[in-house]
Amino acid sequence: MPLMMEDDQYMEDLFGDSETVQLPTFTTLKGLSQRLDELQESGCCQKIAWSKAGGIATITRDGRGITLRALVRNPENGKWELSDEIPIQIPESHDDHCFVHLAWSYMGNDLAVVDDAGRIMIFSTETVLGKMNISRSSAVDSEDELGAIVGLYWLPVAPHKEKSAVFWSGQRDSDQWVYRMSHHLPAGPHNPVQNRSALVCVTRSGTVRLLYQQVDGQWLETVTELENITTASETLTHASFTEHSNVQKAGKSEENDDSLFLAIHDTSGLVRLYRIKINWNGFPQQPNQTPAFATMSLKTEDHCFPSRPSGEFDGQNLPSSRQLTYLEMIPIALEQREVTSLTIMAVFSSAPMPPSLMDTTQQAHSPSSVIVRWDFQQTMNKLHPSFDQLSSKKKPATSIDARKSFVLKRHPDVVTNNVVLAVFPLIQNTLYAFYLGDGSVEFRSRNSMEPVAADYNNDLVSSLPQAGFGFPIDEAGIQTALSPNFCLAAVMKADGSVHLKRMEYTLGSLATADDDPKYSAAAAAIALQHGSACYQYFISDDLFAMIPEDISPSFRRKLLSLIYKGLNNNLDFTAEETQQRQSQNLFRSPTLHKCLSAQCILGSSTPFKRDYAAKVSWVTMNIRLSTYILTMTVKNNQPLDADVAISVVGIIRWCGDLMAYLIGELMDAANALRGHEDDLEAIHAHIVTTNSPALPLLLSSIPRLLLRYALRPLRYAQGHAAQAAKNATPTAATRAARAAFATLLQLSAARPVQPPVFDELIGAVDSAIRNAYKDAGLDEKARGFAERELLTRGEVPGPLAKVVKSLLTEMLDKTISDASVDAARVRWTDTVTLGVTDDEKARRWWKSHTWDIIRKCTLPEGRRLRRCARCCGVMEDAGPVGSVYGKDEKGSSAERGGLHQWVYTTQKICVCSGSWGVGGFSGVGK
Repeated sequence: MPLMMEDDQYMEDLFGDSETVQLPTFTTLKGLSQRLDELQESGCCQKIAWSKAGGIATITRDGRGITLRALVRNPENGKWELSDEIPIQIPESHDDHCFVHLAWSYMGNDLAVVDDAGRIMIFSTETVLGKMNISRSSAVDSEDELGAIVGLYWLPVAPHKEKSAVFWSGQRDSDQWVYRMSHHLPAGPHNPVQNRSALVCVTRSGTVRLLYQQVDGQWLETVTELENITTASETLTHASFTEHSNVQKAGKSEENDDSLFLAIHDTSGLVRLYRIKINWNGFPQQPNQTPAFATMSLKTEDHCFPSRPSGEFDGQNLPSSRQLTYLEMIPIALEQREVTSLTIMAVFSSAPMPPSLMDTTQQAHSPSSVIVRWDFQQTMNKLHPSFDQLSSKKKPATSIDARKSFVLKRHPDVVTNNVVLAVFPLIQNTLYAFYLGDGSVEFRSRNSMEPVAADYNNDLVSSLPQAGFGFPIDEAGIQTALSPNFCLAAVMKADGSVHLKRMEYTLGSLATADDDPKYSAAAAAIALQHGSACYQYFISDDLFAMIPEDISPSFRRKLLSLIYKGLNNNLDFTAEETQQRQSQNLFRSPTLHKCLSAQCILGSSTPFKRDYAAKVSWVTMNIRLSTYILTMTVKNNQPLDADVAISVVGIIRWCGDLMAYLIGELMDAANALRGHEDDLEAIHAHIVTTNSPALPLLLSSIPRLLLRYALRPLRYAQGHAAQAAKNATPTAATRAARAAFATLLQLSAARPVQPPVFDELIGAVDSAIRNAYKDAGLDEKARGFAERELLTRGEVPGPLAKVVKSLLTEMLDKTISDASVDAARVRWTDTVTLGVTDDEKARRWWKSHTWDIIRKCTLPEGRRLRRCARCCGVMEDAGPVGSVYGKDEKGSSAERGGLHQWVYTTQKICVCSGSWGVGGFSGVGK
């Protein structure tokens, strides 16, 4: 027995059973190894993509389907969120292969979907998110393993590529900010057919394919071969295109010969550089001609591995242990303050390696990446003078012309702290974002590859990261897509789920922002990016979604002021010559519309709860649209068709309600300010406390002028209706017409305020303001500042104090005493559809009714809807008169409510400049 106890003690000492054994632990992102395998195998394996227009496309987990999402506001609480998924209808003939890559076109209206056999399917949309139709079937492509796509590039679109500009930086000047921007012309080829797309791609076997649209939208293709692929080691893994010359200024081009640069990487590790010229051969004027390629090999680089960092174990971390996962050709930067060259950037990554349980010397190896860059440079080589010493020489070496050659100058490698899963070029390739395996996003400078983060320079801003904005490190995913303004990220996990990540301000709280210069710099950075978005056809919804809901009023005012100043719109239309010369800018200027939209969204806690500044912009945008539609459809010298009359009934009623609302608000202001009509503080306090936009709408030159323009077609419509009632004959063919014109006459008779007397009031205000500015000696700049403060803050300038007093006394008394004004009925006019009341009655009405924001009418249940992603307004989703969706079950477009052609020719975006969406994009709220 004692011997047995001694043996037990011996065994315990031998194996250490009394001690707890600590097994090595190793955690890694789920799906990381598989994702790295995909990145190493092909340069085309992006399964989530965010377009300039706002659409987010994803490949389903099984690779068999495509879904769409968008960034939308919830109408219940005003929060930005991802919409419901909308599946794209895939042809049944495509069931044999899995989708592996997505790429949006230059304008974001075409989506290329690539499968593992290299077949390309293209879906297109014109204006509505979530409503995409197939425009190119993949059935025309052959199934070939070597036909798999390894690089794809969408060409710019004409004429949009000729109308862009970049805001580079903002410089503080005293208490103002001055922006530096430049217009530019993107170089390289584009489809000669305006508003049509084209793309180029490279297959694993080295075939270059050009897909381009004809005038009718049909897709054609032409191909060329780079080199013959004879062995498996020569097959391509990655490819990248870029423009041949990207240093063009608006109005002049240094060199634009429809050329592209192409870098390819093969299985053996070689990188080759080509120049590809596209000759369109007279297309589309000569439709029988096919575009042709001209390719030229420029350079081959055989040392395409990262340098081995010092300290790595030679036996385990040879350069080949990191494989290429990303390749990009970076064009010459538009920013000319720093000299740049055409650059090849490659990212090499290693897979995670768990610790060995058998070999304790082998440690866990965390995944990491190395960024390698080469500058492509041109040199001129001359013969060495020593050749003159040869006895057989026929002429001096100096007399022989130098020959052009190309070299790749390598930069020092950059090692990242974690593995790089995605790379995004930003701000015209001057800034790069790297999405890492731990869920973080690093921003790096194009030239130095140094991290870009808050530099605490409050006098100069160049980007959101430099001003203090950054992504938090939270739940990581294996794929991600950045929004157009790179302030949001849609992160996809291994199970296919997608969540939204927002940039945050890291230097303080914008909810308590005060006069600290850093908050002004933060506002300037947002306005800087907003300006670029407006000039480069980006949506700006992501910028507003990034801004916290609880920003301080001072920060909101500062940001709005900088947005207006950055886009440099003329807001002064008081002078008669300006009204005559520049009035068309009120309708044609997209930047003015975007400023008004920004003002509305910044002042809206929910889509239907607005402050007075947001109400001013909301009403102004609606007046702008209504005036444009009425001016286009109702003319004095042309008969008014019945279909047109039906289609504009809602707009005419809305304009009448607006006139009644403004007169009623003036009557309330006159009572509230009695004896203090010229007290500026009292006037501003009344505007703020009542949250009423009436005074700013009448005192600001832009909405006042738009109102005057709307009154003319209102009078024309009344005259046409009266004339039609006299001439109508009692036939079945004119029954609908008589009903339409009778409705217009009823609306005219029911108005408590008639257009002529309201036009007289606006004319008197316009004249009084013009004289007040003149008497005060305000120049053009001072008037512009006064108009901006009045439009955005409701602050009445000093010279207009007497105008307000006159408006609330003599002018108003003269108006309401006119026989055509029913002051009692003004009080009882229902103005809920104007969007300027937010009491309990208005909230109940909006919840129980579906209001078509374009045609200004209530829609019955069961109608297909489009919903604006920004303001949550809706319109009926139906085709024009004569189309399938333009008729009701009885086949009558007129009885359905007058879906006239103008609805679709004038309104491709919402009143507020937001994007329309259908399906799941309409799915939050009623």
